[in-house]
Parts: sequence; structure tokens; C-alpha cells
Amino acid sequence: MFLHLTTGDKERLKTNLDVHIDHIRDSGVREAIRLIKLWRVRNGLKAKTFVLELLVVKLLQGKKGVAVAEQLKHLWTEFRDNTENLSVEDPANPSGNDLKPILDEMRWSLSAVARTTLTSLEALGWEAVFGRVEEDDDGGRGARVNILRSAVHIARPTKPWLREE
Repeated sequence: MFLHLTTGDKERLKTNLDVHIDHIRDSGVREAIRLIKLWRVRNGLKAKTFVLELLVVKLLQGKKGVAVAEQLKHLWTEFRDNTENLSVEDPANPSGNDLKPILDEMRWSLSAVARTTLTSLEALGWEAVFGRVEEDDDGGRGARVNILRSAVHIARPTKPWLREE
């Protein structure tokens, strides 16, 4: 399988979608990934899903047991404060695929939107980030589930890969 590129020297990078899916599935941070994808769509970021997912997994290594809210704050803080040092590698082809150009395309927009998000979160709370969600009588668990469901449906509009012909 190939990852289609719209800019750079190559048109596509060879990868293995099954390895990527397994890497994300086994990451232990799937809720944070879903919510970051929702955040990406709500903010109109042109970030490639493939690279964004890998970035989230890398930045949340060692934070799997932390609450999702803290994971998200950590991600946005890293996007804002550590923009130049962000890096990822393709788990299916770590030495063969240079994902830096793809990350470079989204690096500064991630930083700018993360800065705005953290400011909004501090001043106005989570509704400013993800919108209003009605809570059920289950102590807010239903609201969290509804946000996650929204993230799954909204975050599926693009596919970062092309199948071999």
C-alpha cells in the first residue's frame, strides 16, 4: 500500500496499512486519537490523519494511564511549545519513509490552533473546544461517549492512503 503525497519529491510512500492500524489499535490512547481528529476537523486543520495519529501515539507514550483530558492538554501543550522538535516515523517503514515533509506542512497550524485551544479551554472550558454536549443522568459518561462517537463519525472523511493497483 502507498501513502499518497501531494507535495515533495515523491508522489507516494510505501507503507503497510495493517501495521499502522495495529500500531494505533494497540497504542492505548485511542480515545485521545479520536478526540484530536475531532479537534482537527472542528478547527479546519489540513493535517494528514496518518501522521497526526502517529504523532499522538508518540507524544502520549508513558501517558496511557492518565485521564484523557490530561492527555489532550499535554498534546496541545507539546504542539504549542515544542513545535520545531515534533517528529514521527512510519511503524511499517521507519527508515524508508521520511514523514518530516508531511509534518512540516502541518507543524505551524498545529501550534497556532493548539495555542488558541488552550486559551479557550482555560477561559471557557471544554464546551469551547468540542461544542455543547447534553449530559445524561449517568454522571457525564454519556456526554463523553457522545463526544467520542462524534469524533469517530467526523474524523472519517479522508483516507491518507491509496491501495496498490
